Amino acid sequence: MAQAGLDGKISLFREDLRTLSLSEERGCFLCNPPYGERMSDRKTCHSLYEGLGKLHRSHPGWGMGVISSDPGFERAFGRRADRRRRLYNGRLECQFLAYDPISGR
Repeated sequence: MAQAGLDGKISLFREDLRTLSLSEERGCFLCNPPYGERMSDRKTCHSLYEGLGKLHRSHPGWGMGVISSDPGFERAFGRRADRRRRLYNGRLECQFLAYDPISGR
């Protein structure tokens, strides 16, 4: 991060989203969760997407960006994306789904 000039400006870490609680009022979550393409376990993926929606709702000043190829992502997340862009992850057609901070609507 030092080469990019981002030291002290962003935080990167791994944490279980079911127990994550951040004290900062504003920020942005970026994630590339499993799509269920390789393991064909959409039910587990949808449970994860639901958890991402709960995480977003529990941090209202935070935005969220998610890459997914699953057409059921938004339903499982609990809300339609504010913006979306089509992209490819390898040969797999995906979408980048952007969710604005809840308090910013």
